[in-house]
Amino acid sequence: MSEEPLELEPLDLPDPPDLPGIVCVEASAEEAMDVLIAKLLKVAEAALEDHGRFDFAVSGDDRLQPLWRQMMMDPDLRGFPWEQTHLWFTNATPTSCERLAETLIWPAGIPMEQVHPMPAAGSEVYSQRLRDSLEGRPLDAAVVSSGVQCGVRDDDGQSSIHMDASFQADCTMFAVLAIGCGVPLALSPPLAATLGDRLHWYLDPHAAQ
Repeated sequence: MSEEPLELEPLDLPDPPDLPGIVCVEASAEEAMDVLIAKLLKVAEAALEDHGRFDFAVSGDDRLQPLWRQMMMDPDLRGFPWEQTHLWFTNATPTSCERLAETLIWPAGIPMEQVHPMPAAGSEVYSQRLRDSLEGRPLDAAVVSSGVQCGVRDDDGQSSIHMDASFQADCTMFAVLAIGCGVPLALSPPLAATLGDRLHWYLDPHAAQ
């Protein structure tokens, strides 16, 4: 006699918050990061096929540390094209550089000549460095964490995460990771409109409430 199939209880996930772009709510922080990582791998593979390298911009703040740890522990990501990755990161202080080196750059094996720290320097400096390196191509992906403001100027006229709006808007995929906190990121309306469906949110239930 065959057993009745096991019926799983549906996950009681909160509705996605009303945010611009594409919103993905997962059952846990780990699952939200897994979905983001899978998307990054697809974007990286497409970039390699198109132009031979993956240009990846990240915020240098500590809130992305869980993502790097998860990426380094995932055996399925041994094939991630780190050797063809160019890493651009903002908030490039001595402390953030050391921490990112320990948690991502060295474990992943990204060649140091392909690491591009971006200290606070102004939007013109950022734009010129990107033009020189990318030869007119957009960044392939950018990832920031919750708790930062994008495209919003502080009292000194600088972006609060040293990433001006053009830096963010000129990328194929702009992802926000929001885990363990309420919603999360302040985007200026012009930036959100410019990004459109290239803006992706990855939230756990805490961030979606």
